[in-house]
Amino acid sequence: MQSNSECIDYNAGTTVADAQTGCSILHGTYSAGACDPSSSAGGCRQVFGNGIIQTTWYYSPITADAVMATCVADANATYVAP
Repeated sequence: MQSNSECIDYNAGTTVADAQTGCSILHGTYSAGACDPSSSAGGCRQVFGNGIIQTTWYYSPITADAVMATCVADANATYVAP
């Protein structure tokens, strides 16, 4: 089974240290560049109480319908089209 690729964007209010910590927790790699949503199947946007906005973009082989279902499963997420 092939795993899906993801890229997480944070809003401008997020510190580099917070983004790096999040990547570390998720076993990811930090990059200062923004994600490219144009080639994604869509994303899930979450707004947290501390003002942080996080958008997780999902890439092939996941479908837009599966991304939408992922967003619905997380009560705090809204689907965002690429």
